[in-house]
Amino acid sequence: MSTHRRSTPEILEALKARLTAATWQPPGGGPAEQAFEQVALYDLTDLESAFRDLLASKRRVAFLVPTGETFAEAARGRMALYTRRLTVSLLISDRVHGKRLEALYGSATTPGAEGLKELALTVVCGQLFEPPAGVLCKPLAAVPLQIEDNTRALPGRAAIELQLELTGGVVSAPVLPAPTL
Repeated sequence: MSTHRRSTPEILEALKARLTAATWQPPGGGPAEQAFEQVALYDLTDLESAFRDLLASKRRVAFLVPTGETFAEAARGRMALYTRRLTVSLLISDRVHGKRLEALYGSATTPGAEGLKELALTVVCGQLFEPPAGVLCKPLAAVPLQIEDNTRALPGRAAIELQLELTGGVVSAPVLPAPTL
C-alpha cells in the first residue's frame, strides 16, 4: 500500500495558519488589522465550551471544527485508489457591543461576521498543498448561527458557519484476485 496524502492535522494546521495570517483593511484607509483575534481548533464534543470560552472574551474569532471524513474508491486494474473528502465547519464570529447588525454586516470599524466570511473565503479556498499529496479546499455553504448563552444575553454577537470540503490525497492498495472455490 502506498499513500500520497496529507494527514488531517496537517490540513487543519494549514487552514489555521492562513486564517491567523489574514488581515482586514478598514474602509477609507487606515492600517490593516489582524482579521481574527483568535483562531482555534475544536472537535464536536467540546464546541459548547469553545463558544463559552472564546465568544465571551474575544471580539473576532474563527473556530475550525472537523465534521467528517469519507473516502471514494476508484479501482484501476490491480490497484484500488481511495481519495479523501474531509469536511470542516469554519465558525466565524464578530462582536460589537449592543450592535448586532454591525457585528453581522460590519461598519467602518469592524468587518462583521459577513465581512470575515468573505475574507476567509479568499484565504482558505483553493489549493492548500501541491500534488502529489495535493489538497483542494472549496466552500459548500454559509449559514448564519444563533448565539445564545443560558446565563446572559450576548448582544452584539453575530456568527456564521462556513462549511468547507477538502479533497485530495490518494491511498492505493493492490487488489488481489479473488480466491476460486
